[in-house]
Amino acid sequence: MDGVSIVIGLVLGLIVFVILNRFINITYYGFKAIGATFIGCMLVGMVALAFVVTYWYWFLVGGAIISGLVYLGKRNKRQPE
Repeated sequence: MDGVSIVIGLVLGLIVFVILNRFINITYYGFKAIGATFIGCMLVGMVALAFVVTYWYWFLVGGAIISGLVYLGKRNKRQPE
């Protein structure tokens, strides 16, 4: 991994850490618990980045399909009279 992907993975890990702490009210008992959770979140961020980089085409196709279905669903929705 080059430096840019490591930095992006760390930022994604920080975002996962913040989301985890907002959704689940975690009580930490010591610095080791915070460090283990933070390192785990960084690992998840780096794995997610590697997954997206490897399979970017499938994410692009899936996003286009979902966007098309959302557009069709909003277009065919009845307007209140």
